[in-house]
Amino acid sequence: MCAELHEHSRKLLRQVRRHLKDKDAEQHILDLSKLIENAPPPLGRELDYLDILQNFPDFLNAVDKSYAEYEEKIKLGFRSLEYSSRELNVSNRRLEILNENINAMLDSLGQGLVFFDRQGIFSQIYSKACATLFDTMPGGRSVSDVLNFDASQKEDFVLWLSLVFSPESALSFDDMAGLAPDSFINRRGRDIHLEYRPVRSASGEISGVLLIATDRTQEKRAQEELEATQSLSRFIVRAAQNRNEFTNFIRNMRSFVTDHAICKTRDIVEILREMHTYKGLAFHFGLERLGNILNQAESEIGQGKNISGDDVAAGFFKEIERELEDAIRHGENLLGRDFLDRGQVRMVEYKKLCALRDRLRRLPAAEKDDLLAFIDSEIMAVPIRECFSTFEAELARIAETQGKPAPHVYYNTIISALPLGDYGEFFESLVHLARNIMSHGIEDQALRRAAGKADRGCVRVRIEKCKNMATGGQEYMFEFEDDGRGFDMALLRQRLSDTNPSFMVEQMTDDQVLQFVFQSQFSSQASASTLAGRGMGMYAIRRAVEQAGGRFRADSGQPGARFSFVLPVRSPS
Repeated sequence: MCAELHEHSRKLLRQVRRHLKDKDAEQHILDLSKLIENAPPPLGRELDYLDILQNFPDFLNAVDKSYAEYEEKIKLGFRSLEYSSRELNVSNRRLEILNENINAMLDSLGQGLVFFDRQGIFSQIYSKACATLFDTMPGGRSVSDVLNFDASQKEDFVLWLSLVFSPESALSFDDMAGLAPDSFINRRGRDIHLEYRPVRSASGEISGVLLIATDRTQEKRAQEELEATQSLSRFIVRAAQNRNEFTNFIRNMRSFVTDHAICKTRDIVEILREMHTYKGLAFHFGLERLGNILNQAESEIGQGKNISGDDVAAGFFKEIERELEDAIRHGENLLGRDFLDRGQVRMVEYKKLCALRDRLRRLPAAEKDDLLAFIDSEIMAVPIRECFSTFEAELARIAETQGKPAPHVYYNTIISALPLGDYGEFFESLVHLARNIMSHGIEDQALRRAAGKADRGCVRVRIEKCKNMATGGQEYMFEFEDDGRGFDMALLRQRLSDTNPSFMVEQMTDDQVLQFVFQSQFSSQASASTLAGRGMGMYAIRRAVEQAGGRFRADSGQPGARFSFVLPVRSPS
């Protein structure tokens, strides 16, 4: 009986072990199983198996308790799983809503957002605005095709891609982004601004590029309208303040265009000189579009492009003529429809007219010269500051464009007025001197502080009426001296040697080299801009002085540069 009970216990324990997974109950069974398994069969003395089986009720209770706990854990696990599933569904829905909101916000911005890879291929994921901005669905297409690159642009873009995605590139992404196309005009004529942002992998290498496209058409138009309004405001103020100078400018400009239409074999240097002068005056009077056209024309003519025949007639000179007509209409609205016919206008005090009348009543015929001198000095003459108003205004304008404070202008003279009409071209040409002083002479504030100078530059103008010792005639001497950086003689010598290889520059004195600043197409700057670098500005002043029968000279100042111009006094006739 004991042997049967022993075998029965073993089977029972094996079945319990197969079905029970609770670790604590399983350990109890293992302990009991070992006890039964190791119990020897009855040999010689009786083993009371009933003692062993006395613990079975407790054992079965433990098994029952373990099953109950295990079942409760399973139920709890199912409840946790169900809860986690619901929580996951809620989280997924929140993520969907967030993505929908992000897409809605991105689409509401009106910006085109799309990625492209190292082959320059756009991804299939992009904002809705891309289709409108690029006139096509960009997904899977090349950047070159979507942005309508020509053959040369495609080559440049391929090179750009190789630099961007090269881990050995020495340039930062910001530097390289500045080399990529920054705008795109779509088929509807919209101006699309392009920006680039890097997409980096976990290792920090660039794995893609985000292209951000923004329609800047309205912004650009608003900016153009603002600039046009500001330009018109400058025109109104400066033309009203300098009525006679504006009238002379328009009249001379119209003759310039007419002369070209009549004679197309004029000297190129003279055309460049006139264009350079008219460009400066156009910018001074707020005629920005006319100034820009003249600047472009000057650049292309200076590069040796053809200036005769139908090409120019249909090109630059047609544009110049069209802008000139607009300037004339502005002048008529401001100064009257007959402002060009009236010519020079002077404001004369009533008491001066009374004085003239009184002198005419008493004047003998022999005193004609005295009367003409009186008319020149008291009626025809213009106050000094009015004569140099264009010069001062151009100094201030250029200073503003360069981020410098406008320089102080001091006049050292006992002469209160000058006959502006006799020297109109000379005073007009001084816009070039103003540009030279601001571009080559007066430094920015940081450099001036480092040199121990005041932040604001200074220009001193000395005017004298003196006698020419050789001819005995009277002359006006105009001397302009700034407190800028002065002449860089090494640079001037180098530029003179580059432009005139046949010159023995090393044998020239500094004084001889300095006079070349008045030479046509000679400049200390290697590249040209709307302000300087073409070598025509100082040449324009030289021509105005020569046509008036005068002389010119450049000298090193203390500490800046000094320019002197001597003009003969015209005798009454």
